[in-house]
Amino acid sequence: MALNNKKIFAFTGAILLSLVGIGAVSAPAYADACPYPVTPASDQVLNDHPVDRIKLVSPVLTTENSIERTDFETIFTEDCNWFGVGMKFYQVYVPYGTRTTVTFNAATSAGKPLANTEVKLRANKGHSKSNADIRVNGSKAQLAKEDNSEGLRVKSNTDVNGNVSFVISSPTNCGALGTLPSAPASMTDATPHDANEDPTTDCYSQLLPEITGEKTDAADFIELHYYDAASCATTAALGTSGNLVGGDITTTYNNKNAGLGATLKIASSTAWTSTTIDGQPLKPNDVVLIKNQVSRVENGLYVVTSVGSVGDTKDFLFTRDKSNDEPAELDATAPGQYTYVLSGDSNEAQTWSQKTVFTSADSIGVQDVVWQKSSTDNQLDGVTFSVVSPLLNETNSFSPAVEAMRPTLQTYAGVGTKQVLVVQASNADGTWVRNQPLTLHINLANSGANASISAGIIGNASNGLATTLLNTDSTKTTEDQLVLSGVTDGFGLVTFQFNNNDTTGEAQPATPTSPVPARDLKFASLSANLTNGMDDSSVLEVHYYKPVPPITVSAAALGRKIGVTITNAIGKAFTVTITGLKKATVRPTKATQTFLYTVTKGVKTVTVSADGRTLTKKFTIK
Repeated sequence: MALNNKKIFAFTGAILLSLVGIGAVSAPAYADACPYPVTPASDQVLNDHPVDRIKLVSPVLTTENSIERTDFETIFTEDCNWFGVGMKFYQVYVPYGTRTTVTFNAATSAGKPLANTEVKLRANKGHSKSNADIRVNGSKAQLAKEDNSEGLRVKSNTDVNGNVSFVISSPTNCGALGTLPSAPASMTDATPHDANEDPTTDCYSQLLPEITGEKTDAADFIELHYYDAASCATTAALGTSGNLVGGDITTTYNNKNAGLGATLKIASSTAWTSTTIDGQPLKPNDVVLIKNQVSRVENGLYVVTSVGSVGDTKDFLFTRDKSNDEPAELDATAPGQYTYVLSGDSNEAQTWSQKTVFTSADSIGVQDVVWQKSSTDNQLDGVTFSVVSPLLNETNSFSPAVEAMRPTLQTYAGVGTKQVLVVQASNADGTWVRNQPLTLHINLANSGANASISAGIIGNASNGLATTLLNTDSTKTTEDQLVLSGVTDGFGLVTFQFNNNDTTGEAQPATPTSPVPARDLKFASLSANLTNGMDDSSVLEVHYYKPVPPITVSAAALGRKIGVTITNAIGKAFTVTITGLKKATVRPTKATQTFLYTVTKGVKTVTVSADGRTLTKKFTIK
């Protein structure tokens, strides 16, 4: 695998200081049309002018890789009082068994990030008929209810940029109310239950973030639709090296009812010595892609029915998966004739397609079934890293005048801030690099980086439980102070959280693109790469500054006294004008200082001015 240094430079093209906060809003997938305008009128006004905006920033969904339900966006916002105007509603396909980390940005309607704000993620939204028992941040969601409540509500706080992430673990069972469908023909095909009005043919979860409420938020909906994926795939015929090993192997194929319920039995006359396929142990109900049989009519997707163990002679039995047991389903020209392989020493994160064309005269068990590697598999060549959240551009980040040995991008952040960083790995053809190990290096060796950082990978723990933060080792100078390892999710994403623990930093820059000061001040350096790939990736430097506290001016009256209080303006000149008194100029000598003035009865106007900014207040003195 060769990683191009120029392409990896995209890693530093976006991270950590400012994020463009836009908006969106949400709606349940099942509701009747409603009248417009909404009554009472006050409800419609509230609906048309949302207070907060919650935008999905990763995964990055477009009309090419997901389904935007503009019909929902119109019906449930403009015409109803259920949700605020600005909704975006996306349906997206996810391979069953993969993890998804969703990141939202919360901002005011004017676009100002809402830092340290609680966001609630409503999973398996009421009325949506969501039937996937996912976990969110480790907590299991119940199936959707037939009311306005949801299967699970999880709370988390945004970072300094208004970003917040939630880890969605794949469901464990889609059989209670639905069926795990086969792969879609394309990422923009109608979902099964929308195509046939039968939610039991689908396996999905509807998610809605919320700050203050449905009407007062403009929040993006995302609906994850899971499709059948193979847990592993063979690398050679069953019974050969790496694909179940025993003695005097016997393979028995039973086509049953023209392929329906067909079975493949693998028996050994002696105790099994290896019971893995492509390095992966098998368990009942796993879906396995068997693609290398000598008799190619036996190839296909199978469900593991029974398994043997090393040391015994119990048969392995595989039953054709229901999504691949009819000619029309296996036909290469039919929708969904590909599968994604979740794990394996050789086949992990690859996509395979069935290439045989079946006609109405053909039968399973007669025609060869030929699976070939798809062009959308993980080639791991020309991989590009990009940071999708937060977003840095020429307005808030910059390259130093003299670059180091590796391309470098620099940006600023306040000391003591928490940041969420989402890195995406993509192939040269634009497909996502799924289920691949990725490493983040913090405070690189010999970089001089000295910021105190605690960092962890969101979703690295089992079922997406709380992130464990590790500290950089400040004693290290010739080696990286902290190295984190993660695995890309179903969208090629790895999401990190890192906190700055310093209390002192550089002086606040005049602008977000001002040149950085001396390098012995507080900064962190970060670099990402695929594990076992080329380490010479580009570098992001985050320079931490101590924010200058804002100047505040207030005025208050008590009895015959008017007090003017000024904070954070030591030595700065202020002009104070009060009705009936001489104009005065004051210069605070303390961080917070109050200047008292005695006045007579009547209406008094107080004006305090500095640097072209003026505070004016009126008091009635009795």
